[in-house]
Amino acid sequence: MTKNGKARDVPLTPKALAIIWSMEGFDPIRVFGITPQTLDALFRRARGRAGLQGFTFHDSRHTAATWIAGRMQSKGIAAQQAVFDMCKMFGWTKIDQALVYYNASAADIAKRIT
Repeated sequence: MTKNGKARDVPLTPKALAIIWSMEGFDPIRVFGITPQTLDALFRRARGRAGLQGFTFHDSRHTAATWIAGRMQSKGIAAQQAVFDMCKMFGWTKIDQALVYYNASAADIAKRIT
């Protein structure tokens, strides 16, 4: 269930599924038993201990989108389908959101086209 109240299927690797299933029974509502407020506080604390600043937990979506897009293998699938897959995976309702969150560097793109 998303924050806007809509259900969404999320593709998960076998390793991710194993982690989630290992948490079964831990909390009746949340997979890991952590509220959004607690997650935010833990993130801020870890960021501070690492001596980092200038980014938020939400910024990790940019990193995740770019990282996952780089791991997707075409295997004969059209590039457009990979974009659609990313939209489904992240719950983006408008395709232009992929351009907001996908932040590959020019150097990374150049490596793929040479």
